[in-house]
Amino acid sequence: MPRKAKNLNSLVRGSVRASMNKYNLFNLYKKAVPRFGSLTLYQQKWTAKAETRAYHGEHLTESRWQTTFNPNLSSVAQLDSIEKIEQGKVIPPTPLQLQTFAVLEKRLDTALFRAMFASSVRQARQYVLHGYVKVNGVKIKSPGYELQPGDVFSCDPEKVLEALGKGKPSFENSLKITEGQIIRWNKHIKEILNNPKKGDAYVKNYVDKLKKAERVKLLESVKSNNGSMREAVIVDALSIGVTAEQKIMEEKAAAADDAAAAVSQEPIQLTSSIYGSKYGGDEEISEKLLKMYKLIINEHYKGNPKQFFGKSHEEFNKIVGDLLKIQDSKTVKGIKQLALEITRTLNDINSIKDTIPPEVKKQVLSNLAKQRHESIIGKEYSEEKENQVKINLPFQKHLYGRQIPNKGYFTPWEPRAFLGAFAILPHHLEISFNTCHAVYLRDPVARPGESEVISPFSIETHQRAFMYYVRKGR
Repeated sequence: MPRKAKNLNSLVRGSVRASMNKYNLFNLYKKAVPRFGSLTLYQQKWTAKAETRAYHGEHLTESRWQTTFNPNLSSVAQLDSIEKIEQGKVIPPTPLQLQTFAVLEKRLDTALFRAMFASSVRQARQYVLHGYVKVNGVKIKSPGYELQPGDVFSCDPEKVLEALGKGKPSFENSLKITEGQIIRWNKHIKEILNNPKKGDAYVKNYVDKLKKAERVKLLESVKSNNGSMREAVIVDALSIGVTAEQKIMEEKAAAADDAAAAVSQEPIQLTSSIYGSKYGGDEEISEKLLKMYKLIINEHYKGNPKQFFGKSHEEFNKIVGDLLKIQDSKTVKGIKQLALEITRTLNDINSIKDTIPPEVKKQVLSNLAKQRHESIIGKEYSEEKENQVKINLPFQKHLYGRQIPNKGYFTPWEPRAFLGAFAILPHHLEISFNTCHAVYLRDPVARPGESEVISPFSIETHQRAFMYYVRKGR
């Protein structure tokens, strides 16, 4: 039987544990280096043993650990050491005593914790006992199972998400937090509607985001065609303008008794609005596109757009390509300049200076006023009928932290607090977080200047702990 968990993360005792608990992180932060100067040798060994055992295998009884302890510590030699010594280089000493607890790294529960599949060794032990862990595809229920080099162990992904994820709030706490979000959201709406400056700022930001989204979508569509942005803009100016002229001519012909008489009427006057649907209603860009179209048709093709009616997009690409090959034409240079200005404006997503019409502002604020959310406190809700709670906030469509109520962790999943402080992966494990599998490559060893056993204590502390166990406590 393992030791009972009593005051594992006590802030008074301040023992450092193999755990990702936030109180353990505080104990690790405030832990001072043991002072051995005023102690007898036995007191030094006892203090070092107590410090290190609180972290390494604290769930094992002392007698169990002493039968597991192996005084033959593993290290590797540096084969080029003689050459480096001859070259005058300093070879750091091998911290062999840091391998005192290396035998624990072979245990399945410890390896599971080192692979970050559990938030503590004790939790890893529970996962093994409950059948959530497999070794080489076989379910193992012994936490002390010794891994061999090349063994592949895995853990149920749901349990890994629970171990490394933020804690799931209770139904009652989630209701209170969500109600607080609703109150703050309604207050935010009230401030915008009652304060003209905040209302103007909100409407401008809302409209700008829409235009930015349209521009980004346009840029992505142009880039996906693997063509030049400048050429794509000229093709759009020509093809959209020709399509608009053809449509207007057909409408006039259909409305007139004599089609020939309708076609011979005064020239069609296009407006920049024909480019608004694709270019986000930006008047400056639309005006330049219309100017470019008129240059192409009137200056280069003698005001006759009929020759382009019915042509495909590929044909327009070829026409524009041939047009741009002309070097000594002022018209072509003007077209290129306009295309260059448009592409610069499009690439500068933040260059939006359009004024917002009053009717647009009124509509945006009216839609915002409809987004007020009614209170959920005081209604008969229970955890069994959680699906009856309707949340319709723009940033959240569910109770806080309970998007999927049957999951044992915060949903949508978020990493637990201070996880980064414990994200240390050992050299002797190869880990795949996508599949929650890991390979035990080999037993951890010591090299000149480093040890593969992760420990928060110095080599001086490990030296005295090793001396204690070599003499079996004497």
